[in-house]
Amino acid sequence: MTLLPVCFVMIRRPPRSTLDRSSAASDVYKRQYKNHAIPQGYDRPITLDVDNDGKVNQIFVKPGVVDKGVFNHAYGSILIKKDLLMSEIRNAISVNQLDVRRLIQSSLGKYSIYAYENKGYCAAISSINDYFEFNMDLMKQEVKDELFNPQRPIYTKVRDDAPSRYGLTSNVKNSIIAQGCVINGEVENCVISKGVYVGEGAKLSNCIVMQDTKIGCNTNLNYVIIDKDVTIKDGRSLMGYDSYPIYIAKKSVV
Repeated sequence: MTLLPVCFVMIRRPPRSTLDRSSAASDVYKRQYKNHAIPQGYDRPITLDVDNDGKVNQIFVKPGVVDKGVFNHAYGSILIKKDLLMSEIRNAISVNQLDVRRLIQSSLGKYSIYAYENKGYCAAISSINDYFEFNMDLMKQEVKDELFNPQRPIYTKVRDDAPSRYGLTSNVKNSIIAQGCVINGEVENCVISKGVYVGEGAKLSNCIVMQDTKIGCNTNLNYVIIDKDVTIKDGRSLMGYDSYPIYIAKKSVV
């Protein structure tokens, strides 16, 4: 069986033809899926049986065989009217069965549920290794072209900073660097968030550095994920591997 990522699942209350043909409700669930092999690390994956028109016939929670083959793998994106969701949650609480997966699964008989397949780039993150790998994908031109399409921009939290400043001793290759940074060292194959400082003589390779982190002079970092507001003191060396990146927790001092 083939696994496909599914984009959106849409759940709609069926027309109440026996009661009032003119007042069919428009309550809707929408869910995303992808047709592919289920990624490693998903302990309770959800897969879908989908018609050619996108209608969901069955929802499977943790199907028996997921280690090979391709499935319609449902992701977490669901669009549903608030009043409908609250009604379902109240009903689930009343019988002590508040499990979102089971809640959606039990809705098949009550609502029309539709799914939309994501045929583009899709990253399923279930581990630090996945997080590192998919951040590194951002350096690939084909991934950047698809994710950062100006026709459908991604809106996120705004933080206005000055443009990043690159010192005379800086050397940057194949990296993504946000605004507000000061780069005085060497940076290669890295994703650098806002407000990061990189001191003179520092060498960063294959790293993910989150905002407002300070990296001292003459440091050597390779395959490291650094959380927010971390301080790496002068002369420190940290080295992981592509299959085992090192993670430095938020506000740590190394």
